[in-house]
Amino acid sequence: MRQGVRPCSDTSAIFNFSPLFCEEIFFDETLSEVEADIERLNVDQHVIFDRVVREHVVRRVRGVFFVDGPSGTHKIYSVMLSYLRAQCWIALGVTSSRIAALLMKGGRSAHSRFRIPPTELNESSTCNILKQSLLGKLLMACRHIIWDR
Repeated sequence: MRQGVRPCSDTSAIFNFSPLFCEEIFFDETLSEVEADIERLNVDQHVIFDRVVREHVVRRVRGVFFVDGPSGTHKIYSVMLSYLRAQCWIALGVTSSRIAALLMKGGRSAHSRFRIPPTELNESSTCNILKQSLLGKLLMACRHIIWDR
């Protein structure tokens, strides 16, 4: 385990410290550091954060949210992920491209995370994820998925 990184409650014991789960449950930001990041959001980003995270996620109201904005919008996704992870919730950050994944804290490309086939997709395409696999268990344990297009 990295120095200064803390696991969330007992979730680490559930998954036997699998590298796949460790990526998602070990973090090195405290809630106070995340709150400082929230304060640095611009007005529009703050509205998005409050509406999505504070009005829905914290209250456990289900929903799908689409955030559209100019370049640089990815910052809000990283702050949301950090906040959710600081709450000890498993939150996956994915993007549609590998380059964008580099800009998201702990982000991965959707193709990598969900094993989306590299071939041309059609209405009968599926991802090969078994629910007994580590990835299947991670997806079932996950509370939030943030997908940056």
